[in-house]
Amino acid sequence: MIAVLQERLTVDETRSVASFYRSPLGRKLLAGVSKNYDIDSTVRSAAKNPDAPVDAKELGKDLNRTGIQAYLALTKDERAEVDRLALDTPGLAKLAAAQPALMAVRAEMENAPLTADEREHFNQILKHAFSAQPDPIN
Repeated sequence: MIAVLQERLTVDETRSVASFYRSPLGRKLLAGVSKNYDIDSTVRSAAKNPDAPVDAKELGKDLNRTGIQAYLALTKDERAEVDRLALDTPGLAKLAAAQPALMAVRAEMENAPLTADEREHFNQILKHAFSAQPDPIN
């Protein structure tokens, strides 16, 4: 992903994008992305054909939908500020334009086999999840 960004953004554009995402508004937008993140399109696609690789197009749909939900959760004034910044900050526009290439890399990463360490970590998480005692109150 870093290589994709290095091809498309200058150092100054990268700094301006990073500055935006460190700002209170940028953090709020990122928090909204985290809160609204879902992988419905990707999961539906995988359920239809479990042997097929993860599709970058489906990942992109999920990310786009998530971004829109996060944007719409902002106040009217915050959305206006994001819109203004998107016009005034070339790096943000370039970042948006890089999404298809970033999703291709993300799909490649999703389709790569787990390393031995990742597999062990995943197995430990599953063991913990399935061995946890239910909450007696619920």
